[in-house]
Amino acid sequence: MREDVRKFLVEHGIEYHLVEHKAVFTCNDVLDVEIPGQTLKNLFVRDKGSERFYLVTLPDHKRLDMKKLERLVGSKKLTFGKPPELMAKLGIEPGSVSPLCLLNNVERDVGLFIDREGWEAEKVNIHPNENTASLVLDRDNFHRLVEAFGVTYELYE
Repeated sequence: MREDVRKFLVEHGIEYHLVEHKAVFTCNDVLDVEIPGQTLKNLFVRDKGSERFYLVTLPDHKRLDMKKLERLVGSKKLTFGKPPELMAKLGIEPGSVSPLCLLNNVERDVGLFIDREGWEAEKVNIHPNENTASLVLDRDNFHRLVEAFGVTYELYE
């Protein structure tokens, strides 16, 4: 696990279980790996009109309803962010995106939306900013993690 991620988790008293595995690039790739808890996928989107960016975290079995998210953020058109934008805003390559990428967003200008089902899951698993491992967090530690970022987040149905 990357040292910056490990240090952040330790400094904030966030307990986790680390599962190392082969590189996975999509949630479907994770099906071959035994990891307890709800796998969360993370999508990087941008508002085409204002150039605002959002990270959306949701259970792997759900699809993002872009129209609903557009209404939530007051956007006319949301699109998926491009890899150079992802690197510029969150310092990460596609395939390794997780809420932990917010550690790299020094401007704190990427909004966070979390699907309520993922928020309320007993256990979740996310990448530790690399796709060769997953962190398993219980609900309390996942909440502590999100709140430790110091960013505004919104739960949605």
